[in-house]
Amino acid sequence: GGSGGKGNEYEKVVLFAYSKTELSILVDVIGMVKGLGSLLQKSETIFIDLCWRHIHDVMQSFVHAMLTRPMRKAYKAKRNHILEIMKRMRHICADYIPGAERGNDYLQKKEEIMQIDYKFPGRFTPPSVDQVVLMRRMMNFICSERAEGNKGGFFGKRDLKKEWQEEWLKIYDNAFFFQYVLNFKQSLRQAMDLSFLWYREFYLNMTKQPQFPIDMSMPWILTKFVIKGVQMKENMFYPMEIYNDAAELALDYLDQRYLFDEIEAEVNLAFDQLLHH
Repeated sequence: GGSGGKGNEYEKVVLFAYSKTELSILVDVIGMVKGLGSLLQKSETIFIDLCWRHIHDVMQSFVHAMLTRPMRKAYKAKRNHILEIMKRMRHICADYIPGAERGNDYLQKKEEIMQIDYKFPGRFTPPSVDQVVLMRRMMNFICSERAEGNKGGFFGKRDLKKEWQEEWLKIYDNAFFFQYVLNFKQSLRQAMDLSFLWYREFYLNMTKQPQFPIDMSMPWILTKFVIKGVQMKENMFYPMEIYNDAAELALDYLDQRYLFDEIEAEVNLAFDQLLHH
């Protein structure tokens, strides 16, 4: 370490890169992430049901009601390949009330379509990730500004009217996050994982070092900062969460005992410092 030392690059990135204000904010963010994550885990069954119901309703509202008029437009313009893609979207994603299937509603007049009261089952059963991905891919083919049917031109007509395209793009963008909500447990675990604040393999490789001194460890830097901060004693154990995440990753995912031993040794030093203050 130190100026001109072998670990100098990592010192620039971590040891000397943060002001006291930034370190204080980082400790607060760690506490917020862990606190909110714990709350979500405790209420997991409630959140999952509500999220899954929302995803189901958004997708069904789209494939039942919002598709009909664009399908009619594609049919009248003889854009058969676009019409076929929209039909596929319905076939893949639509959830019908038994006996209430509407396969050819797009053949009706505009006034009649506007009067249709589309109904679908209210379920807490979500679509699969594959259904979401396929729907977004087909939507993108039609609603993207780069799509053939949206280039327009002086004499050309667009597959989607401007107001329709805006609605499609909004659903398309929001649906990107559906895959993470559908994998709620895994997404939450990844969001709460702060082990990256301890692992520094990129800089170890760049500086050709087997390891850095403990003074260059981010959780250690945060621990020392909390110890010295009179007004931060209530946040004393927040940096320790980084060690917990790093240890879990070392044992459960990387299957590297020597990494766990290294983390454990650093934690013991951190606890010694805490006990003496």
